[in-house]
Amino acid sequence: MTITKSQLSEIISVSDLGWQEQESGLTVKNLWTDPETTRRAVMARIAPGTHLPRHRHVGDELVFVIEGAISDEFGTVTGGNMGYRPKGCVHTVASTNGATVLAVITGGVEPASQTGGTPPSRVFTLSELPWVETRPGVRQKRIWEDTTNERRALLARFEPGATLARHRHVGDELIS
Repeated sequence: MTITKSQLSEIISVSDLGWQEQESGLTVKNLWTDPETTRRAVMARIAPGTHLPRHRHVGDELVFVIEGAISDEFGTVTGGNMGYRPKGCVHTVASTNGATVLAVITGGVEPASQTGGTPPSRVFTLSELPWVETRPGVRQKRIWEDTTNERRALLARFEPGATLARHRHVGDELIS
């Protein structure tokens, strides 16, 4: 595995990481973990026909579908779009034709039997979100925000030659 670390950033070579079988039909690459916040980033492959059992999110999960599609009781997230599972969400996950996803997860999951009264998951269709110019040559689609914990997810587009001045992050930033 190749990891380049400096005061400024850490670059993770995803291709150097191995796939690990989690359960039948689900393999993952653990990309990053922050033990202080229990947040982690994983890339997962869900095999065609896989149906993951009903579970409850102890924390939350933000998932970007790279290819394929995943579904739960609240909708389907297709390639190029995102889903959000809030803390306490109870759902199953299925993929008819398979999928590859990138997920940022806080906390874990636990088995669950009932869904009544739990917060629903959400689907974000990125093509429906507007581009917002944030500085010359840089536009963003603001996907999701947790103002309580000062976290957000966005899609950024940098025009040729656009640069950002040196800046400091309060907390961490995951870029893929």
